[in-house]
Amino acid sequence: MRKLAKLQKKTDAIIETSDMTEKEKANTISKMLSKAQNKVKKEVKLVVAKGSAKGKKGRPKGVKGRYKMVDSRLKGCSGIEKGRP
Repeated sequence: MRKLAKLQKKTDAIIETSDMTEKEKANTISKMLSKAQNKVKKEVKLVVAKGSAKGKKGRPKGVKGRYKMVDSRLKGCSGIEKGRP
């Protein structure tokens, strides 16, 4: 809510200025809105390679979205979820 209130004040100030054209005003406001939106990272699924799939590369069957292939030793590692090798 605070971000939106601050953004509203900034947009009002931009609209009231007379030295910019309408197109420039619209562009600056749209840039501010895009920066203010929360960037949500998609969750990465850990897929444990079992059996004959241990050495294979490629998308496993039944997995949708982002995934990361790990072996059985790394399936409990919390660093994998954070993007660490």
